[in-house]
Amino acid sequence: MPLPDTCRFSTTETAVFWRLKEGAQSGTIASELGLAEPMVKEYIKSILRKARTQESGLSAIDNVDL
Repeated sequence: MPLPDTCRFSTTETAVFWRLKEGAQSGTIASELGLAEPMVKEYIKSILRKARTQESGLSAIDNVDL
C-alpha cells in the first residue's frame, strides 16, 4: 500500500514531468508525445494538483520526487 503522502503519476504524466524538468515547452512536449497541446496542459495541471502545490508555474514541480 502506498504511503499517503506519496505522489503517484501516470506513465504519461511522468513523461510530461521529465520533459518539463528538461525545459521543454508544452507545444514541444505535445509533438514529442503525439498529443494535442491542450491535453499536455491538462497533464501539467494534473501533475501540479497531485503535487499539492499552491504555487503557479513550472518551478513548483522542482520539489516533487518520483
